[in-house]
Amino acid sequence: MAIHGNNQISFARARENRWRHATTTTLGEMGKDSYADCVHHNGRFYTVTMHGAVEAWDLDKGPTHQPGKQAIIADGDGRQRRILTRFLVSTPWGGLLEIRTQRRSDHPRRVNVEAFEVDVEERRLVRLSSATAFREHAVFVGLNESVCLVAKECPGLRPNHVYFATPWLTHEENFGVQGWKGVVIYDLESQTFEQVLHASKYSVFCPQQVWFIPNI
Repeated sequence: MAIHGNNQISFARARENRWRHATTTTLGEMGKDSYADCVHHNGRFYTVTMHGAVEAWDLDKGPTHQPGKQAIIADGDGRQRRILTRFLVSTPWGGLLEIRTQRRSDHPRRVNVEAFEVDVEERRLVRLSSATAFREHAVFVGLNESVCLVAKECPGLRPNHVYFATPWLTHEENFGVQGWKGVVIYDLESQTFEQVLHASKYSVFCPQQVWFIPNI
């Protein structure tokens, strides 16, 4: 599944030779909402919008040309005014996380990051403790599918940290924050950022928007 163009979603089934466009209704009041991220989790795709609505998509149970869709969190969380972006993360222990970045109310130019678990059965968000949210894992988010890795198995990775790969490494502004570019690490426990990689202002580099992962 891919989010593209003007808030469009397309998908491809195994053994098919083309992408299909998913019919989507207008999101939010007068179409002001938009899709922020999608992820494959436990056999289904999940999407989250900028307003916080979460939907589950089943490619195998819908009509011939359309996937089945179910609202998990229909009304969002009412926090869209300060939200910069949202990510969904499928974890090795079977959980579905939402990583939310937002402007701080006391310092609008500063950003904090929060982690929630999407309780699919109860259809609600559960706030997670910053010390235990990732269970000693490191999370990578960006334009492509998010990844959750065991930090101790990958030398150099920091547990309980979020690695943000910004859409444009050379731009001075990403996610609506001036000066946020390249790869930025966020420590959930200390609530601090560290910039670790960025391209020079003269270089041109933009990560690809789709990853192809072979299943061998």
